[in-house]
Amino acid sequence: MHAAAGNEREAMRALDESAVALGASMPETVKGIGAFTPAKLTAYRGGALMRLRRYGPAQQALLEALGQLDATSAAGSPRPET
Repeated sequence: MHAAAGNEREAMRALDESAVALGASMPETVKGIGAFTPAKLTAYRGGALMRLRRYGPAQQALLEALGQLDATSAAGSPRPET
């Protein structure tokens, strides 16, 4: 939201606060796509940088996020045969 409004300082502050929250314990009931993971935080950072038109750092963050995914998440859903 802050990045979309062009407020880089607040966008990065919110992401830094999220990184601190990520260090806290998460209930076991939150798993899968709903879980807040380091990969998801890195992807959010990349998305914020894209909105701020900082394309080089955004690309680096998004590639890093892909590298943080486990094999199951990175594979995605199988494509249906046509």
